[in-house]
Amino acid sequence: MRKVGRNDLCPCGSGEKYKKCHLISEDIHDESYMDSAVKTYRHFNKDKRIRQCLYPDHTSCTSKIIRAHSIQNSKIVQRISENGNVYMNRAKPNNPFAVFTKWGRKEATTFTGFCDYHDKVLFQPIEDKNFDMSEEQVLLHTYRCLTANIHDKQENVKFGESVTNTFALPRDSDVGLLSLGNSLAVDDFLHEKTILDKALINRDFDVVDSIVWEFDFPIQFAGSAFEAPTRDLKNRKIQDLETNDIIAHLFITIFPEDNKSYCIISWIKALGGIFNELIGQIKGLNAQERKNYLNSTLVKNSDNLVFSPKLIETMSKNEVQNFGFISQGAYLFDAFFESVDKDFFTETSRIEVSDPGYDLFKTY
Repeated sequence: MRKVGRNDLCPCGSGEKYKKCHLISEDIHDESYMDSAVKTYRHFNKDKRIRQCLYPDHTSCTSKIIRAHSIQNSKIVQRISENGNVYMNRAKPNNPFAVFTKWGRKEATTFTGFCDYHDKVLFQPIEDKNFDMSEEQVLLHTYRCLTANIHDKQENVKFGESVTNTFALPRDSDVGLLSLGNSLAVDDFLHEKTILDKALINRDFDVVDSIVWEFDFPIQFAGSAFEAPTRDLKNRKIQDLETNDIIAHLFITIFPEDNKSYCIISWIKALGGIFNELIGQIKGLNAQERKNYLNSTLVKNSDNLVFSPKLIETMSKNEVQNFGFISQGAYLFDAFFESVDKDFFTETSRIEVSDPGYDLFKTY
């Protein structure tokens, strides 16, 4: 049988030329196509990088922008690492769909969002001292989480704009809409950052409320996450991301220290009224529900998590699959919840307090 030419009519009967129809789907499985796609992704991923200092007062900035760690390297990441390596749920360009990827501890959780001076001086109270649950330390953990995510969103906006412009995509394409969503998220973050900037300069740390959970054992992971919750733990609507109202966030930081571990759940006090019901529900969780909540909420909302190799390499295949679903697919459930009749899910327990099918709190 004669091979179908690129400009021949497609044998599927669509009436389109073969090159514009089934040749495309066949090319996707071609190794050279995949190599080209990975190279293209690497190019845009490298081009999106932004170097800046996010501290509000630039008069004392040094000229050197560094790869700052959003999780303390020497105190936390080094402790979790084995042979200088950790796992993250953040993929690298050569395998963008991996559930877990091995990273060197010096490159894990880094972002170019502070100059050398401010990264050292600003965060000294949490770098050089043990966690004492003080207002200052809680605010600094919140600020580090916030700025890391602002920086990440800004780079994602740049990534989306580069792809849209390079391939002449319409602004309402999937890439264009994703870039718009990231841009709106940056605006929301900047509103909260302005409040924290002022608090840092005036040393008025009483602008953040928090819940601090203490665990009596050292966990084998650490990280930070943010969430703009739209529903409480009983599926009742608490804020609408599609309105022009200011969106409030929860910030979560979790880490081991000495023979214990700590989780900080914080929010801007001025916006806390949005979370009244949700905060009460979180405070009422029992010990196992707290773990379930963090197992799900951290993984669903962040790729800025580091794991000890022992924790990941002892996971079963099912546990890895369940983790991957929560990490990469749980947002589909949220979209489904938002699309159905709101009354249908009233008083229904959310996925965040159910067993997700893996346990990051395992001890060894």
